[in-house]
Amino acid sequence: MKRVFVFCILMLMLGACLEIEEINSSCTVLLNDGSVLEISRDIRINNETGTITYRDENDRLWSIFKEDYESFSCGN
Repeated sequence: MKRVFVFCILMLMLGACLEIEEINSSCTVLLNDGSVLEISRDIRINNETGTITYRDENDRLWSIFKEDYESFSCGN
């Protein structure tokens, strides 16, 4: 029974990992107020919620929720 429990926990953790997409290039985010946010470091996007998480140039962690931005694009 203990093995089944551990297996279920591992599968849940693996499933949670698949929800996050990491993008290792600069990105531009168009916010709802019309301003544009340029992100030069890698970002992570939660595919389920649409939340974008990134670190700024001072290494502070920020999140932008789906309801706060219109679109984003990444790449060179």
